[in-house]
Amino acid sequence: MEYVVERRRALARRYGKSQQRVESHTPYVQVFFQQLIAAGLIFLMLWGMKHSEVNFLHTALSRFNVYLNHATSITTVYQKMDKGVKASKTFYHGALAAMQPLNKAKPAFKQDAVPKPTAIPPEKNEVKAVAPVATAKPTAVPAPSITFKSPMAGALTSKFGMRFHPVYKKELFHYGVDIAGEINHTIYAAADGKVLEVGKNDVYGKFVRIAHTDDFETFYGHLNGYTVKKDAQVKKGQAIAKMGNTGLVVGPGHLHFEIRKNKKALDPLSFITVAEQ
Repeated sequence: MEYVVERRRALARRYGKSQQRVESHTPYVQVFFQQLIAAGLIFLMLWGMKHSEVNFLHTALSRFNVYLNHATSITTVYQKMDKGVKASKTFYHGALAAMQPLNKAKPAFKQDAVPKPTAIPPEKNEVKAVAPVATAKPTAVPAPSITFKSPMAGALTSKFGMRFHPVYKKELFHYGVDIAGEINHTIYAAADGKVLEVGKNDVYGKFVRIAHTDDFETFYGHLNGYTVKKDAQVKKGQAIAKMGNTGLVVGPGHLHFEIRKNKKALDPLSFITVAEQ
């Protein structure tokens, strides 16, 4: 008891407080050390231990419970704290000793050995020459049995393909060729055939359409008139119409001439040559 009184006096002198003031703070000090010891024990418990150390922890907690019920002075706090530190050291070293066998233990499984690649014998590793595969030669497309003749002589003023339309004032596809000449110039059949249609529309004006062999057709537009009738048989070079400027045309008269196969327009200059007049 004299030790406790002396410690209180020493604390009072060190911090410039009265002994009564120090004694009044004793309960708070006790609570502080209680919390400190509890935190230390919880930390050690979380550090990790084997199942065999559970009894040790239980004993330590039981002693701590006795301390909570009977500690009444700061001397008791110091004594219990000293015992707690010693017990903590003992527990810590015991936990390390218990974990060493686990650290040294070998894993319970073995990684499957990766098989080494098997060397391929030279004779099996050789690439044998492969005989060239015979490829079929492209079959030449037979030339049509029909030949065409220019329907008239004159100046070629517009070709097959994209062009600037003189009436619509924009780029449009031209499905034939235009051959200029004098009004009422004679137009001739480009090949033997049968007249499929004669008539008139807003674009090509008066026109004639003739069917030929091998699914070919010829078309003649902007006519001033025609001299054949529907279903009439015609021969190559036979007069069939007169050139004009009917339909959508500008300037002097000209012939719009098309060659079609299976209803698809083809470039007439692939089949005919237009002679200058």
